Amino acid sequence: MDSVLFAKSVSVLSDRHMQLPVADLSFSPCHTLEYGAGCHTEVTNQQCDLGEEREEMTPMTLDVVIVGAGPTGLMLACELGLVGIRATVLEKLPSPTGLSKALGLQSRTMEMLDHRGLLERFSAGRSAPPFANFAMFQLNLHTIPFGHPYGVVIPQSDIEQLLEARARELGAEILRGHEITGVHQEEDLVRVGIVGPNGAYEERCHYLVGCDGGHSAVRTLSGIGFPGLGPTVIARFADVTIGEEAKPLLKHAVPELHDQNFGIARTETGNFAIVPLGSGITRVAAIEWDQAQVDRDVPMTLDELQQALLRVIGTKLPMSEPRWMTRATDTSRQAERYRDGGVLLAGDAAHVHFAYGGMGLQTGVQDAGNLGWKLAAQIHGWAPPGLLDTYNTERQPVGKRVLMATRAATALARPGEHVT
Repeated sequence: MDSVLFAKSVSVLSDRHMQLPVADLSFSPCHTLEYGAGCHTEVTNQQCDLGEEREEMTPMTLDVVIVGAGPTGLMLACELGLVGIRATVLEKLPSPTGLSKALGLQSRTMEMLDHRGLLERFSAGRSAPPFANFAMFQLNLHTIPFGHPYGVVIPQSDIEQLLEARARELGAEILRGHEITGVHQEEDLVRVGIVGPNGAYEERCHYLVGCDGGHSAVRTLSGIGFPGLGPTVIARFADVTIGEEAKPLLKHAVPELHDQNFGIARTETGNFAIVPLGSGITRVAAIEWDQAQVDRDVPMTLDELQQALLRVIGTKLPMSEPRWMTRATDTSRQAERYRDGGVLLAGDAAHVHFAYGGMGLQTGVQDAGNLGWKLAAQIHGWAPPGLLDTYNTERQPVGKRVLMATRAATALARPGEHVT
């Protein structure tokens, strides 16, 4: 039976069609928690009320441990929760940052959320432009025959907040301030070394999923190669307060914006972008080719961005109160394999590329949609032989195409006479 037929067989996963039970968290003094395939443990009220006390709990074998509480990891926790699998999500940051790399959802991701009855949570009251940008070219989505010919403007921090709320509704355990330090695979389980707020401890699980970004500890500790291409571009981003005097400066320096306070433009020396984020905050970006790479560990400064703007658009901008600043490159890498025994990779842990088109978040969430039901089938015992391997055979080619698309977009966006 192929994965398409199996995907249809689990259409009941959509909570639009049925409400699956969520674990009762109001425990008596001593209660048994079920963890899927015959795994359970007895815990006390105090241990259940205090997530940080995990280090002192009796060892057990969890079904799935997800590393990384970004959109990919949280979406995977939601998918597993729909079939009664209570994922444990480990996030090394002690709290959400409230900052956003990505700023929106695209059609295919919205289709997934719609299938789960969740799209309204993400789209209500938000801007939904009927176009997308590929390099410097604006694409009219209404010319494509599918159900969601538009994007939704929503900061990544809001996406994570909504997905976390849904994951918790479905019983997921999300532990912040917990960082993995070791991965050891045995015949039918994975042992994971972790440092939490109360010190070092170990978890055992049937499956460990790395959703922990481009510098994935899961991938590194598992010895999975990450080959690819080095950088040719350096981009500088900042979320700042922009002074009123910026508008006439931009009108003169970047006429491609057509007197608007948002947009992206290709200049003679680079790319420039400006996007209002609300609450008086604006994202400003300067993207350059053929510049010396800088030490990514050295904190970026506002003056560094101003100097980049001077090179790209010929002027500095009145900016203050930087809330977030970062650099990015077009480094493109892909994991040699998305599955290694009981270890799997998804999202940026499996593939990294330049930010053009906002495809990173979309691809990661779609990785989770492909993986979730297959993991559930494996854990519940109704998966045919080889089903879980189809996650790699189906999603790795998708990741490869995304890397190719972003490299093509970067080439088209490069200043010069090669593009008209």
